[in-house]
Amino acid sequence: MRFRSKFVALVALMVALIAVPASAQAADPTSDYGSSTTWPWAGWWWPQLDSQNPNLYDDGQALSKYDQYVKATTGTAGTAQQWEKSNHFTADAKNDWWGHCHAWAAASIATKEPTQSVTKSGVTFTVDDQKGLLSELYFKPKTNWLSGTRYGYDAASTTNEAFEDIAPAWMDYLLRVNLGSYKRPFIMDINADEQVWNFPAFAYSRSVWSYQDGWRWVRTTVWYSNPKLNTVGHSCATSANCSYFSRTYTYWLKMAVADDGSESYASLGQWYGDSVKNHPDFAWMPTGRADMPHVKADVVGAITGQTL
Repeated sequence: MRFRSKFVALVALMVALIAVPASAQAADPTSDYGSSTTWPWAGWWWPQLDSQNPNLYDDGQALSKYDQYVKATTGTAGTAQQWEKSNHFTADAKNDWWGHCHAWAAASIATKEPTQSVTKSGVTFTVDDQKGLLSELYFKPKTNWLSGTRYGYDAASTTNEAFEDIAPAWMDYLLRVNLGSYKRPFIMDINADEQVWNFPAFAYSRSVWSYQDGWRWVRTTVWYSNPKLNTVGHSCATSANCSYFSRTYTYWLKMAVADDGSESYASLGQWYGDSVKNHPDFAWMPTGRADMPHVKADVVGAITGQTL
């Protein structure tokens, strides 16, 4: 689920962390919840490894049908399937995480969810076929980078800044602002290590315990759209087709309290418990897409019934 594009992260103001209090009496927790108005749709992440199926370059999948449609409507055979095989294929098992998760995540936010099969010029496209075409169209998304630094391939430490970010205070802020206030989804790489697994975040539930000297202990659950086939809408009728999943994070925040009682972050915070190793790596939001050479927006739009 690799995100190949290069980005420049926003620079956050770094303030020295204060030691977490060993013991203090916490008040009863306060809680809040936020959700985007529209939930991003569940869709397959279309891996590049040949032994992980289905792949977009497979016979009978979305791009081979796209080529058939191009042939039927123009008289000239399309080249999308072959382009995909040449450019988005690997046989190396070490690359089992390479794929289209970033493209699916972007498309699930930027486009409407296909909900039924369609037949165009004699070619039938299933819901998954249509989602595959939309995902391929967004393989090179334009982005608004929100926070975090990609943990690189050569990094060996789990205590350096690139592994420890996204900082707890930044994730907490992005959830409350984007999902709580603006009701808009965004994307996070949920893996702190070198692998990249992008998922659309659409809701959170947050409980905060207040301690002395401005310390806050926070437990936050984030809901993400699921990389699933044969899933339409936002249901969990069975675990096999559940369109979403959740991750729970725990962390400390140090707050500064102004004379008027308002709070602001006094540090970037500290991950706690399992979240020290299992937390998001970076966050971003799709703002558009760059053109792909083998799939065209007007053709995908004609198939899916969308203006793209």
